[in-house]
This record gives sequence, structure tokens and C-alpha cells, in this order.
Amino acid sequence: MGRIFTAVDMNFKILNQYNIKFKKSNELVFTTTANFNLGALISLFKSKESVEHLISDINLALNGNYSQILDPNYAMELGQDIYFGIINNDMTFSVYYENNPIQSIDYPLNDIKEIFSSWLEIIS
Repeated sequence: MGRIFTAVDMNFKILNQYNIKFKKSNELVFTTTANFNLGALISLFKSKESVEHLISDINLALNGNYSQILDPNYAMELGQDIYFGIINNDMTFSVYYENNPIQSIDYPLNDIKEIFSSWLEIIS
């Protein structure tokens, strides 16, 4: 039976704000969110290295070094579907599904950093 993961360092205020829950069952990790595209994108970052790379790029942007980010676009495949996360130079992170870019949702970059830092705790 799975359990809801609770870690000391997770930012539960941010996770609760976006209704994000991580559940770990055996070796499988599940993500539920109020926004399906955000949840899908998070769960597609399966390796510790990919999450660390994203957080590193977010830190560059937050510290005023946006121009040092080699590629602010993160495209993650789920079967034949592609989900996008884009670090914007206005301190937001856009999330959308390839077939519906009009329904892009922008999140504060600080919030995305906290969400992915919590995700890193889960997959590490």
C-alpha cells in the first residue's frame, strides 16, 4: 500500500497552494495536482540529474543571470505527447501541452523551484 510522502524540508505551503501531492508506492512515485499539465510535467522529470539541471537554470534566472541559461525550454515526452515547461525572463515558468499551447499556465518561478526541490527529495 502506498503512503503520502512527508519530508521535513518540503515546502508544504507551496505544495498545498497548488494542491500537489506526491505518493510513493514501492518504487513507483505518483503525482497528483489540480492542473494535469503541471502534474504530468513534474512526473516526467524522472532522474535526479534532470531535476537538478532545471533547478540550476531556475537559480540562474532568479539571480539575474537569465542569459546564462543555455536552453530555457524543457520538453518532456509522454508516449506521443509532449509537455513543455519554459523558464521565462519575467520570472515565470510556463507549462503547457503541445496540442494546446493556448492554455499555457504561468507560475511564479520561486514556486516552481520549491515544487521541483520537493520533487527532488522524493526521487532521490
